[in-house]
Amino acid sequence: MATPDSKPQASISPALPAAFADVQEGPAGHFRLHFFAAILCLANYLYHLKQGERHGLGRALEAFPFLGRYLNELGRYLPERSGWRASITWMDRQIAAWERDRERELPLARAFPSRAERIALLFIGLVEEDSRFGALFAALEERPGARRPTLETVEAVMAGAGFPQGACARLLECGAVAAVDTEAPRAEWELRIPLPVWLAVRGETPQGDWFRFVGQGELPPADQLPGDIAAEVLRAAELLRDGKAAALIVRGSPGSDRLRAVGSCARILGRNLLVVDAGAPKAALGAHWLGVLATLTGSLPVFQADPPPGETHTIPALRGAGPVAVACGLFGGVVLETGCGVDGIEGAPAVAIALPRLGPEEREAVWRASLGEFAPADLRAVSERYRLPSGYIRRAAKLAAARAGLAGRATVALEDIRIAVRLLGRETLETLATPLEPAGSWSDLVASAAVLTRLREVYARCRHRERISGALGRAFSTQSNRGVRALFTGPSGTGKTLAAKILAAELGMDLYRIDLSAVVSKFVGETEKNLHRALTAAEELDVVLLLDEGDSLLARRSEVRGANDRYANLETNFLLQRLEGYEGIALITTNAMENIDPAFQRRMDVVVAFSPPGPGERLAIWRLHLPAEHAVDPEFLERVALECVLTGGQIRSAAQHAALLALEDGGRIQSAHLKAAVQAEYRKTGALCPLESDDASGPVDRRSSPAAFMQAIAVGGRSHGRRGR
Repeated sequence: MATPDSKPQASISPALPAAFADVQEGPAGHFRLHFFAAILCLANYLYHLKQGERHGLGRALEAFPFLGRYLNELGRYLPERSGWRASITWMDRQIAAWERDRERELPLARAFPSRAERIALLFIGLVEEDSRFGALFAALEERPGARRPTLETVEAVMAGAGFPQGACARLLECGAVAAVDTEAPRAEWELRIPLPVWLAVRGETPQGDWFRFVGQGELPPADQLPGDIAAEVLRAAELLRDGKAAALIVRGSPGSDRLRAVGSCARILGRNLLVVDAGAPKAALGAHWLGVLATLTGSLPVFQADPPPGETHTIPALRGAGPVAVACGLFGGVVLETGCGVDGIEGAPAVAIALPRLGPEEREAVWRASLGEFAPADLRAVSERYRLPSGYIRRAAKLAAARAGLAGRATVALEDIRIAVRLLGRETLETLATPLEPAGSWSDLVASAAVLTRLREVYARCRHRERISGALGRAFSTQSNRGVRALFTGPSGTGKTLAAKILAAELGMDLYRIDLSAVVSKFVGETEKNLHRALTAAEELDVVLLLDEGDSLLARRSEVRGANDRYANLETNFLLQRLEGYEGIALITTNAMENIDPAFQRRMDVVVAFSPPGPGERLAIWRLHLPAEHAVDPEFLERVALECVLTGGQIRSAAQHAALLALEDGGRIQSAHLKAAVQAEYRKTGALCPLESDDASGPVDRRSSPAAFMQAIAVGGRSHGRRGR
């Protein structure tokens, strides 16, 4: 090799010996060759600087010895007595020969067909590989503190090496290179390479907090999708391959197979998958280099977007990335920016696939395939019990199998599946709703025969919500909604929330109550978004959703006299439409039925009107809440039930108060304890207690005998109780 300051010699023979035969095959070796070429271009530029002007090559080697070590390593390959420009020409030919001899597809060659662009890119990235180049650039450009080359320096280095102009402009245009400060004069732009792009250039796998790379080997083949979906994916892949479509849009619920469908399409096209969270704040900032990243990694970019109803999400154009994909929810709109997709066919349409909700048979097949040897015998019951999308089924099956394996069992138990399902995506729902513990049975609910009948109707609708469509006539064929919406009305304390807990327990489902403080927002549109997220999560996880005090959300629409009225009506209209298409179980409670918009009542499958308990019901409620070993006089208890008109919630509170008084006295609940507790409940409401003038320890009024009590019930004991209110 020539000495650093020697003059160029005669040009090198065109013969191309296998100088780099020992260089590692694949992306890493390809990167190394271009890294050497970039250092060679830098050495040529330094050599041709005039003596005394900044640094010549010799002075640079004195100030930065590490550069000499790179040149000595490169010197093992370069021919003897060759000048710097001739060495660059020789290197360019050797790289071309090395590429021809390698069958494996190379990311750099795939993304940048021009070797001038590749070498310019690696020159800009020298400081990414070795931070000492930063000090060299600062000295070369006389910019203390600077660490990256300017556009002027890169163009001068490439021109000095004999490459045509324009490489930097193309790198900036495709996003492979970015200017640090575009407010500075163009020549002084500092250039940098986004880290994910640099990792892909080096042949490494880039990952980020808003995007992830999935290799082709991890993508499912099309035959693992349901038959009709597999056929649609095959047709979509053919259209994308032939350039007849620019994008693939797959719609489905968040837990569905929408991403697997896109992955199968990518596998058919021979590509990897680059999954992008389109809603992440950083996604918009990184959109300018996503296209080149997708090309470098040989990936199909897929944007995951879940816009709420009434909103549209815009997918940015990715230059040179080829077709793109979108995996989105069932609501909202998706718009592809002009330029999305294959270059030159911006007008090509998008092909869309809609994933339907799975039926019991399809869910059973997914459970069986996911559990494998751990599958229990009664999978049919599991598939009917858990109305989950396929993605959640696979995740739950993995968790349940792991739990069974740790316990040393050959098959999963129903308890394993129940616990696994509870772990799925609950963090999304629990930010907007509060879990309630399902408890009790129908025998624990004291209510009128009419209320119990209506509640059993709600239970039947919930149990058979998937089968009922098969038992209906043709007129119902267009109505595929399998949701259940029930409205519980009545005064506070009449058992509405208790009925919801019992219903969830009887169905074997989890119960969540919407937290109005987390849902309702003063900002326009935020309440609707929060409700949409809560309803979607509850629908996906198949839980019973309780909208307590629903009149605050389902209020009557009013005449628009101002902006507040208009926005309040918009919230009501949104909830009307969303509940009409809701496919889960929604229970809405209210104690102000007159405030509910009539349109909501028409959309309810069942309306259950809870009423305050009568004397007989109050006695039954007292007996349920008092311990079996209490010492309350039976005739006094009957009198309390007859004369003290309390709701079930008030009776529950009084029973708890009486128990606390008994604990303080160190014994069982006595009549005096019960009387004091009842009087306390009346004082809460500011009413006069019927027991105020009596002595609880004295003789019991003969009017409160069992016979009188039963007679009062028969002839209208409610009115008698009201007289004591």
